[in-house]
Order: sequence, then C-alpha cells, then structure tokens
Amino acid sequence: MVGGYGFLLLGLTDSMLGVAWPTIRQAFGEPLSALSLLLVASALGYLTTAVPNGYLLNRFGAVSILAVASLTAGFACALVAAAPDLWLLASAALLLGAASGSVDAGLNTVVANGGPLRLLNAIHGAYGVGTVAGPILMTLAIVSVGSWRLPYAMLIGAEVLCGLGWWTVRGSIHAVRSGRALRAGNALRDCSAQDSAKRGRAVQASAERPADSLGQQTTHLRVGVAVAVSVALVQAGTELSAGQWAASYLRGITQLQVASAGFAVAAYWGIFAVTRLALALPSRQIAAEPMIRIGCIVALAGAGLLSLGHSAVVSVAALVIIGAGLAPVFPMLLSVTPGLFGAPLARHVIGWQLAAAGAGGQCLSALTGILLGRFGLLAMGPILVLLILMTLAGSLLLHKLAPPTSFREPQ
Repeated sequence: MVGGYGFLLLGLTDSMLGVAWPTIRQAFGEPLSALSLLLVASALGYLTTAVPNGYLLNRFGAVSILAVASLTAGFACALVAAAPDLWLLASAALLLGAASGSVDAGLNTVVANGGPLRLLNAIHGAYGVGTVAGPILMTLAIVSVGSWRLPYAMLIGAEVLCGLGWWTVRGSIHAVRSGRALRAGNALRDCSAQDSAKRGRAVQASAERPADSLGQQTTHLRVGVAVAVSVALVQAGTELSAGQWAASYLRGITQLQVASAGFAVAAYWGIFAVTRLALALPSRQIAAEPMIRIGCIVALAGAGLLSLGHSAVVSVAALVIIGAGLAPVFPMLLSVTPGLFGAPLARHVIGWQLAAAGAGGQCLSALTGILLGRFGLLAMGPILVLLILMTLAGSLLLHKLAPPTSFREPQ
C-alpha cells in the first residue's frame, strides 16, 4: 500500500514539470532550453542514490532509505513552491532526483527480491496513475488559481505522510527479508551439489574452448551489454523528451490554451498505462522482439505525423500515437534481456538498463531541449523521428550481438 502510494507520488513529480514549464519560464524570463538545466540536475541527483543503491540498502536498511527519500522529496517540493529563481529550482530538482533514485531503485529492489510479482506490477501501475494525474493537477492549478507552485505545495504534506507511512510497515518489510533469508539458506543447502556440478561443467567447458574463442566471446558480450544499455537510455530519453516538451510544443506551435495542452499531455502519459494493461490481458502474449519492432514503427509513424502537420488536432493525435507505440518497448527490452544474456548476467544488465533509463533519459531529454532552443519547437518531430530510429536500429543490433549460448552459465 505504501509502496504504491510512493510510486504514485513519483509519477506525479516526474510528469508535472513539463506541463508547468511554459508558465515557469514566462514568470522567470528564462529561455525555452533552460528546462534542460533542471533535467540535468535531476539526472545527477538520481545517479547519486540509484547507483549505490545496493550499498545504501545494506548499510541503512530499506525503511530508513525510503523514509528519508520521501522526506527529502517533501523538502524539495517546498523549495520548488518557494523558489524565486531558476537556480533554486535547479537545487530542488537535484534533491528531487536524489529522492526519486532512492525510491525507484530501492523499492524495486525490495519488491523484486522479496515480494510477489503482482505487487511489482501494482507499484508500476501506481506510477502510471501518477504520470496521468500530474499534468491534470498542474493544469487545473494554473487555470483555476494561476499558480504552478500550488501542486508542489500540496505534495509537501503528501511526501511527509509517505515518509511516516514507511515506519508503519517496517515490521512487514523485516519479515519479508527474514523469510527470504531463510528460504535462501534452505535453497543453498538443498542445491549445493547441483551448484558444484554446474561450476564443474562451466570450468570444463572453459578449458575446452580455445583462448582466442574466449577472448572473442568476451568482446562480443561487452559490446552486447553496451548496446542493451544504450538502447534503454535512448528509448527512455524518447519517452521523456516527448512528455516533457509536449506542453511547450502544443502551446507554442499549435497555440493550444493551457487547459487543452495539459490534458493532451495527460493523454500522452495515459496511453502508456492503457497500452501496457491491454497487452497484459490476452492469455497468449505477443512475442517480445516483434512487439519492440511494431511499437517503434507505430511511434515512428506518430513522430512523422508530428513533423508534417502542425494543427492542434493532428499534433495531439500524433503524440497519442507516439505514446501508444513507445509504451510496450521498454518493458519488452527488459523482458528479452535474460534470454539474450542468461539469467545470472541479466540481473546486472537490467540494473544498468534501469540506471541508464532513469538518469541518462533525463540527460537526453535535456539535450532535446537544447536543440529545440537552438532550432525552434518545429524541430521536435524530426528529433523524435531520429530517436525512435536509433531505438529501432539498436534493438535490431542487440539481437544480432547477443552473446552465444556457449558463453552463458550452464543450466
């Protein structure tokens, strides 16, 4: 329950800034591209807590980390609500990014290692709800009271409540970790003979392979991992670039009013949740690799439509099509990783993919903002076309670069 609430707040803070930015930059007299400074600050904050996530959890415990992260997010929201200039906003973005990194990496780790799969799906569903609610909340605040600060002020109490809530579930988290440790201990005792045999087969297979073959496979593996992480970064950057800059595009190019632009952004984020839920309903799932290609092609069509037509109706429809196409790509990229690299290595690769998506995606969105400031908002369509093509090409290359099965740990 608290985890879902925490992820809902995470979705809110991630999706509100892009909608608020046209109003913020007018109030502060900043150029369009100044949002990039806030995105980079958020990415740096995310990295400072997400990268050492494992160490922090072992050192301080999940409850302490998540509680402090929520309180830090509350303090950051207070800074945003009171910020007199862009530089204090950047400081708040840094703190908010650090809090997001702790909640995202920490809660995913706790649930994935000790909770049921339905709970993992539930917290990500809550994040989707937050990304839809964020633009709506910000839009209503700007239209009704003319303030982009009010939603952040409202989140202060919500984040503090979340921080206090973590202390109410510390006993259940401890019980889950204790039970997991007990199960792990039993599994080690029951499977020690199998593990010894597996290691023996791995050693024998390594001895039988020529040294130059091992070197080639190691290089092949490293390149494959690099491509997997890079594709995750570009795909996440594409999602964020479209979501963060959509309101600026719609208000600047199509002359949509604040309310219409805000609800259009909510529709963009909402299609992610709807599409992912729809793909989860059938009893027989579509294969992941074809779904990645189909999603990229649909998103590419939407980005092309955004490049060709600049009317409000066409632009909003294009954004929804882009969202529908991109929605399944990232989950599918993660789902094929174990099959490409083997389960033991995949645990590390998925972690690197998540880190690249969280921080690198923000940086790529910031770069998009710099380009829009340099070439104008009309460049948004071509930029998204390029990013989607890079995602598609990278996913195809990844399949070809997957390390050979002989390199993986014997089953």
